Amino acid sequence: MEQELYQKLVNGKKAIISHYLNPKMILIVKLANKLRRKNEKIIIVDPRNIIQTRYAHLLLDDIILTNKPPREPEVNTLFIIEPEYLNPYKIMAENIILTLTPGSYRFKVPREYEKIVLVKTHDTYMLYFKDTNEKYRFKIVNNQIKTIIKPPGIIGEAYDLLKKSMIEYGEITVKDATIILVKELGISKEEARKILSKLILEKYIRVIHGKINIY
Repeated sequence: MEQELYQKLVNGKKAIISHYLNPKMILIVKLANKLRRKNEKIIIVDPRNIIQTRYAHLLLDDIILTNKPPREPEVNTLFIIEPEYLNPYKIMAENIILTLTPGSYRFKVPREYEKIVLVKTHDTYMLYFKDTNEKYRFKIVNNQIKTIIKPPGIIGEAYDLLKKSMIEYGEITVKDATIILVKELGISKEEARKILSKLILEKYIRVIHGKINIY
């Protein structure tokens, strides 16, 4: 799952958009380190010195970190951290990844950039790829990215049951979901409703017109 996420991020031009600065920066640092270990040429442009002041100690020593537009004619991957303008950064790169905070930049993200929205879901984060509708969840533990496929324990069991039921029966209502959880997990209706509420809170499911939808 983690490898799949990294490969998807480093493929063309991407814009990671979020108000949550720390997960964006940790994600960029880990991705840059991973690519550098493959002997790729990496440049991180950090015009506001965000990585320089808070995260530089996490980077491999031979990653180029600068706060000015780079002069190197060609690199494998170029990271541009929270730019106010995009025009100065004209460079040949196989892949370009921007990190942006809504309201902090003065340009329209070009169409060739795939927009990826990073949101917080209770105690985890979720990357939402708008073009493909794909979603990846992760936690940050000791500055490490830990991808998550499903919630732990009985909540995860309930999530799997709902997905299986939707594949088998199609659309299911909240009432249907409650009955399924009561029957399959051997719990009370009150417990089933609490589990559904938790799945909604953590954005694993949503309810639209009384019908369950999987995020």
